[in-house]
Amino acid sequence: MTKFIKKFSEITKDDVATVGYKNALLAEMYNHLTPKGILIPAGFAINAEAFEYFINSNKLRSQINYLMKSLEPDFSNLAETGADIRELIMEAHMPNDMGMAIVDAYENLTDLKGTPIAVRSSGNDDTISLNDSQGFHDSYLNVQGHCSLLYSTRQCFASLFSDKAIRYREENGMLQHEAFNSIVVQKMIRSDKACSGIGYTSYRSAAINDTIRITGILGMAGGQAQEKGIADEFLVFKPSVKTKELALIEKRLGTKANMLVYADDDDESNLTLCKTTTDSQRSDFVINDAEIEKLAGWAIIIEDYFNEPMSFEWAKDGENKQLYILNARKLI
Repeated sequence: MTKFIKKFSEITKDDVATVGYKNALLAEMYNHLTPKGILIPAGFAINAEAFEYFINSNKLRSQINYLMKSLEPDFSNLAETGADIRELIMEAHMPNDMGMAIVDAYENLTDLKGTPIAVRSSGNDDTISLNDSQGFHDSYLNVQGHCSLLYSTRQCFASLFSDKAIRYREENGMLQHEAFNSIVVQKMIRSDKACSGIGYTSYRSAAINDTIRITGILGMAGGQAQEKGIADEFLVFKPSVKTKELALIEKRLGTKANMLVYADDDDESNLTLCKTTTDSQRSDFVINDAEIEKLAGWAIIIEDYFNEPMSFEWAKDGENKQLYILNARKLI
């Protein structure tokens, strides 16, 4: 498309240096696993060149480096340092040519202005475990319109310097100036009207080997999808999926007290809101056995393709009732 934008169809798993891990793996699946029956929403990447162009156009690099040099070895001023860097980025100007490229790609993706999209950070570090990734870099759901997209883009750029991300890089001897945030822009799945969750193609904590673990919550996915007791949990014996004779080792009902949904259209300050679930919603499993079997089958396809254990995010659309894969990463 342009030097700032890459469609999923233009990306492979080898493009981490230009689009980050999330984009690279997601596009790889979009291009090669969609023909195998896995549904993945279309999207595009705002690439690393866009991030660097934004930083350099606003002459932010020297200011960021200056603030990083002031960081105390004991991290006593981490909150202040991180906040100052993020403020620099949020107050910076979006270059016109870059902004137009993002808007054009958005309109080509959705065909209609205002169609909800997800805007997610895609960094270039794959050493962060799934459990540690919460709070690292920002993601935004139910983003609608040009202004919201461009604002969410700046927010994702700024989240490269979240307190947690800064500290992680410092403690692991990583150079702050070598980190970047690419961005995933993807059509929204209406899981706010259904459910979502996380899957693990190989669950190491299970008492039985060859186990697939799937968790699910009501509404859109969040950190709670990983928390024990909150999400519904399904453990599947992997060989049974391959023989088309589903063997569920365990089904555990979670509390599912809350769910993340779209905010009201007239709420301009929030994109999403958390609401309390009903007794009937909490008493039912979020997906049925046929859907568990489909997700387990997809788990095997994903693991076989990448030739290593993976985790993946899934969602069910409450309007068309279809399941989708939203993301994947290697298990660390």
